[in-house]
Amino acid sequence: MIVLFAIAGIPLVVAGAIAGWRRPVDVLLPAYALFVPFGSGLSILSGTNATYGSPSTIILVVLLPALAWQAYTSSSGADPMDATAVPDAARVPSTELTWVFLAIVAGLTGIWSIDPARTLTAFIALTAVASLPLLLRLVPVTRLQVQRVEGALIVGGLAVGGYGLVLGLTGQLSAAADAGVRFGSDLTDPNHIAAALLLPLAICLNRALRRSLGHVLLYQAASIVLTIAILLTGSRGGTLAAILVILIIIVMAGARTAIILSAVTVLVVLTIALVPAFLPDRLATEGSSGRTALWRIGAVACLEHCLVGSGWNTYGEVYEGLEPSVWTVPVSRAGVQVQPHNNFLLVGVEAGLLGAAMLGLAMFFSFRDAIRLPRSLRSPPVAAFVGLAFTGMLLSNLEFKYFWMTVAYISLLSQQQAYERLAESAASPAPPTEEPVHVTHS
Repeated sequence: MIVLFAIAGIPLVVAGAIAGWRRPVDVLLPAYALFVPFGSGLSILSGTNATYGSPSTIILVVLLPALAWQAYTSSSGADPMDATAVPDAARVPSTELTWVFLAIVAGLTGIWSIDPARTLTAFIALTAVASLPLLLRLVPVTRLQVQRVEGALIVGGLAVGGYGLVLGLTGQLSAAADAGVRFGSDLTDPNHIAAALLLPLAICLNRALRRSLGHVLLYQAASIVLTIAILLTGSRGGTLAAILVILIIIVMAGARTAIILSAVTVLVVLTIALVPAFLPDRLATEGSSGRTALWRIGAVACLEHCLVGSGWNTYGEVYEGLEPSVWTVPVSRAGVQVQPHNNFLLVGVEAGLLGAAMLGLAMFFSFRDAIRLPRSLRSPPVAAFVGLAFTGMLLSNLEFKYFWMTVAYISLLSQQQAYERLAESAASPAPPTEEPVHVTHS
């Protein structure tokens, strides 16, 4: 029966691939955004290849060349009213080029990497996700297309959050190896699930500012589901980041803060009423969950490798070599290489000072682009990016698609604004020119 369904679905897959190739921003990008919150939890592969077998990865493999082809066929010298005209502001996207340059630096470390094979594999994956924001700055983007991507992020986030809420209410949350019962243990990781829900949460909270009562209630309810799901992960960093996202949305809401305050009030009341029965005890515990020990080992590793780097994706091997002599911290029971739980420490050890500097510069540029967006669009990208940067100080999430989806979201909004300015300048009439006055002398 499964084989029959698979065969019957082949025409749909082919039709979707053709439509996606022709219109990648309309078809493939929303599909990619839909699956990003799941991480590798929906992987169709098993074992060591599970990370690269998720639906989002498969879609990305088609999305990138489709965007590249559209960027190639877009003519910069076309009529300004033509939808394929490329605005001048998008020809040299410095922010996105900085992210790509970070990937290039990571790739160069393969020359002296302590494990060239691991570096090469991770470099290919990093190049793919880092290329997405750049390609989005080279193709036409409309407001409707951005809204479709936002809708896909919300649907994907609610699917994950709703799944966690059902598990919590029915007492079926999985137990992590070393952290008790937490939502997300059967998916990518509880901490990363919490971080992946920050962007959908920011978008939902911003949409709760709509004047329509139906929109307000709908997106308040969605915000509640997402927040409870974040709490169920037991991620203290994720919870603090969610609070930070909510506060930023409130501050940037201006005169409409009362609507957001009411949303947050309802959210808190319902959370207190529903969550205590199955809220992970981890949220009420003190301590760093071993992060201070990890950072101590990371500091020692940095002294040895931060000049040029040990090689991209080799921190786990560096850690295992230093751990016995520095601090008693067990290697992950699942066999996954330990990470330093800090993006800058990770990049510093693996890609050296140049890599860490490029990471800082790229993050500054992305935040700058987000804060420069119009007031009506600014809140979600700013709040989500600040929350993401906060989790990046407590997690090593640079290799996860939700990190790059937030970066790509800022690029998408920036490109939308570039095309809207192009359309406005093309639609505005040119100033009248005065006829020269000829003076004759008798």
